[in-house]
Amino acid sequence: NYLETLSLEASRRSKDWMYDDRKVGKEFFADSMQEYCYEFYTIGTDNSREAFFKLSETLAELFPEKLDFISNIGTYHLLKKDFNLALKWYSKVLKKSPENYIAIKNSLIAARQSGNAKAVKKYQQMLDKYNQENSL
Repeated sequence: NYLETLSLEASRRSKDWMYDDRKVGKEFFADSMQEYCYEFYTIGTDNSREAFFKLSETLAELFPEKLDFISNIGTYHLLKKDFNLALKWYSKVLKKSPENYIAIKNSLIAARQSGNAKAVKKYQQMLDKYNQENSL
């Protein structure tokens, strides 16, 4: 598909290059695609949310180290009220980045909405710890 081709071309660049009078590197393509995901998310229609999901899903496969795309998939399922699936995706983020505020906060929301008291306690403790460590 075209995203795979574009990402392959971007990853083959061995040197930074100039874009809009600033130096950019290999991260530029993935970061730019995350901006598209964000725009689809904020439009808020059913079609834009589907585009948000499909783009995030494809990019999560192409860039498994980019946790934003994995988190996006969790957010999609949270919006669809599939709270257990949302928790599954956020837990993937938290395994790699236990301090990821968005994944912690959204996991707490999903746990509350699903009525999972054990998970609510777990994520509330994580959020409290995060807030305590970052309030200084």
